[in-house]
Amino acid sequence: MKTISMAACLGLMILIGCSQSQVGTVQPPKEIYLGYHVPDVPVARPDGRFTTFNKMRLDVTIVAFTTNEGRGVAESVLVDLANGLKFVDLPVDVVQIVPAESRKSPSGWILEKESSPARYLTVLRDPSGIASCAYLNPKPGEVFLLDWNSQVVAKGTVENLGDIPRLAERLGQTMYQFYLPSTWGF
Repeated sequence: MKTISMAACLGLMILIGCSQSQVGTVQPPKEIYLGYHVPDVPVARPDGRFTTFNKMRLDVTIVAFTTNEGRGVAESVLVDLANGLKFVDLPVDVVQIVPAESRKSPSGWILEKESSPARYLTVLRDPSGIASCAYLNPKPGEVFLLDWNSQVVAKGTVENLGDIPRLAERLGQTMYQFYLPSTWGF
């Protein structure tokens, strides 16, 4: 009886097509996709204390990776976007991450916050590539829109932001409404 059961299981496996050649391994993604959850990374504040990116950012964040040879110069498109009147009262943040020549930082793998020429733009230097690694090594000029759960909801480039500003505004309005006690229905 036992051999009949085993033979039946083996026959069922063959009929279904379960074989070693079809079994694969899970591979990490090679690039960011919509819905990707970006891991949090540490950030050194100007006063020398540490925080994390998710603690310092607003609920909706536009993250742009640019190449400025480590000078920390903000892209004019991002300055204009950050200073745009649409986001002034909304929990929307614009963050530019620039590569920097590798300097020894206290922990060796942190982002460092720099001053910015725009009121609503944060410029972060990434001397050891930790942010680049968290975002799966984006190409220079890539832009991502993150929601309150650190999930990527839109992608674009600095040259072509596409729907990112409109989606950021809509998500920001949603979060703004969420924070208003009068809309909670109590």
